[in-house]
Amino acid sequence: MLAEFGIPRDNRIEFFQGKGCPACHYSGFSGRLPIVELWIPNREELLLINRSPDNLTLRNVVFAEAAGRLTMIEAGFRLLQAGDTTLEELLRVVPYEQIEAGREKIAKRFETPLTSEP
Repeated sequence: MLAEFGIPRDNRIEFFQGKGCPACHYSGFSGRLPIVELWIPNREELLLINRSPDNLTLRNVVFAEAAGRLTMIEAGFRLLQAGDTTLEELLRVVPYEQIEAGREKIAKRFETPLTSEP
């Protein structure tokens, strides 16, 4: 499963799986947390939209590192790091094309220690 996300097998991160209990119906989860992308376009992005870019071009601009926004997969990995979700749940809810597109970025995060800071 790690390979789906581009995570090297010899990573230094310990992943956990919830045991479950009667209160959570043995799922290991309690409550709900959203894994979302939030985008409020700025002026330059609105001008780009007027030029009718393809989806990939628009996503590359909107979610460039300089923009400081997180993709769904990046938001999901923050929840994973905090122990609030699992790899299985990320595979279930994040569109696969975003997982494919984010593999390189995800792999880079595992080359250096993960932090909870933005």
